[in-house]
Amino acid sequence: MLMRLGQRGSVSMMFLVAAIPLIGMVGVGTEAGVWYVTKRHTQNAADAAAYAGALTLACQIAAASGASCADASAYNVRGAQAATDNGFTNGTKDATVTVQRGTYNSGTKVFSPSASGSYVRATVSQQQQPVLTSLLGVSTFNIGALATAQVVQSNPICALGLNGLTLNGNITLTNTSAGGCALLSDTTTKLGNNVTFSGKWAVDAVTGCESPCATPTVPYNWYMPPATNPLTKLDGEYTFTPSGANIKKPCNANGKVQNGDPTCPLAPLPTGQAYSGLSVSGSTVTLSAGVYFFYNANVSISGGTVTGTGVSIVLMGNSSLSITGGLVSLSANMASAPSDASGKSYPDLQGVLIDDQASGSPSNTVTITGGSTLPPPLKLGGTIYVPNNQVKYGGSDASAQTTCVNIIANTITLTGSAYMNTSGCTAGTVAQTQLIAMVQ
Repeated sequence: MLMRLGQRGSVSMMFLVAAIPLIGMVGVGTEAGVWYVTKRHTQNAADAAAYAGALTLACQIAAASGASCADASAYNVRGAQAATDNGFTNGTKDATVTVQRGTYNSGTKVFSPSASGSYVRATVSQQQQPVLTSLLGVSTFNIGALATAQVVQSNPICALGLNGLTLNGNITLTNTSAGGCALLSDTTTKLGNNVTFSGKWAVDAVTGCESPCATPTVPYNWYMPPATNPLTKLDGEYTFTPSGANIKKPCNANGKVQNGDPTCPLAPLPTGQAYSGLSVSGSTVTLSAGVYFFYNANVSISGGTVTGTGVSIVLMGNSSLSITGGLVSLSANMASAPSDASGKSYPDLQGVLIDDQASGSPSNTVTITGGSTLPPPLKLGGTIYVPNNQVKYGGSDASAQTTCVNIIANTITLTGSAYMNTSGCTAGTVAQTQLIAMVQ
């Protein structure tokens, strides 16, 4: 059937009118695919930003307690950089990137900005300019995504090396804690070949494993976030500078207890007084419960018997401590704050067996090896805190008084056969590993 020219024009117009929604619908399908890809990209950028921000936040949380943190940038700066690496830079190409610190309620999924929160939320969005779908009246809109990461305090640490950890030679490490515990260096770890583990362990470092670096037979991670140091409150808190009559010699005129000497009962001194040193190579020294201050002192136990329950030893000035022999059984007051002879209470020393505030020097090393027989007759209970010096530790049985043997030190070298455990430690004396968990 032939159509007149005017009729053909009418059909063309009708087709054009009908084609507009058809083109719009085709445009929706085409642009929806583009939007989906953009949505995936924004989610990837948000995930990366939240994780990078939380990783930096963990570093800075640890730095606030004295740990080494090489990243000086703020968590939100690192988060924004991660978003940029994924193609979204705030203020460019119609993109918006926001990185915030705060708290998060997993039940209600509500995020609240807070300067002290342990969560980082990243929000990434990009404005879209519709093309074909504009024929259907679709206007400009945003495609966005959010992600939330948490800095988690996860596992207890039996030995935290603030500036290094070495597992040296033939070592057997034992712990009986049901949840296990970690050995962590806030810098690098050195791990020899002849290390065996009894119980649940993990070996970690923040900036890698340096030679020697054998593969451990337990879980390990050479690039962990640094750990917080829970005992920085002790740094300088209980130190003073005694002189003259305020410096006492323990036990006898020279502070030495040898075979054949009478038993020496040792007691805490009044506030402001300190002992000058103690050398035990024989006989018996019994420490009454309380706080013992040593100033410019060498505390050495190479023989004899040394016992004490509810004891805290504080080293000041240029002081060192070595336990290389003898029968030694010492434990901290795990249940309450210890006191000195004047009745002054030291609440932050609860659960702390050794608080070494001596100045940093190789001569001020703390050596606890317990003699030549492994495991030796050495029973220690409590936290050993040595922020300025090295601890050489090995050879300890589980204490009869407690299940806590825990070390936080500038550097730690583990040797021989060592027992460590955090299950019985006082709350607030044990460092925790930090992990990053994506929660949203």
